[in-house]
Amino acid sequence: MILKTTTYRMLLLTIALITLTGCDGDIDRVKDGFMPMYSKSLTVDQALSSWSNKEGCTNTSWNKYTSDRGEKFVQFTCEIDQKNVEVINQEDQVFKNDLRNAKIIFNFVLSASDKSFTKGPIMLEYTFKDNKKYTEQDHSDNIMESYLAGAYADRARAVIIYSRAYNNRK
Repeated sequence: MILKTTTYRMLLLTIALITLTGCDGDIDRVKDGFMPMYSKSLTVDQALSSWSNKEGCTNTSWNKYTSDRGEKFVQFTCEIDQKNVEVINQEDQVFKNDLRNAKIIFNFVLSASDKSFTKGPIMLEYTFKDNKKYTEQDHSDNIMESYLAGAYADRARAVIIYSRAYNNRK
């Protein structure tokens, strides 16, 4: 009888520890997954962790969310201080001076039918000192796609501030 009680308590303790450690299958699915179009040997987490150190991320985080349509997403965010944001021409320097930080946000879309995922939109979010923001979202495979390709190539790509980010902030 004592053995059964002890075993039962150990089982409950194990379940409680797993619950408290915050294991998240959806986030782990992406972190531990592969994107064969970039690499068949690096996990998403390995690629983004190495890249975020080179990119100068001051803070990184993994989150998950569900869209209004019920789609599940996992998101990796890299926050970059104003000093690490670059300008192309001198006219844009004034916009950089008003910038607080920038974020590069990678979204991964989870499959509802199996354990796979695909690349979702990649976004740049600029936050200015007046707390207004501008978000640029990549709906096609154009220039921001190079952030993900750069992460797998272990190559940093500068975050650049343009006048449109400042002029269209809300």
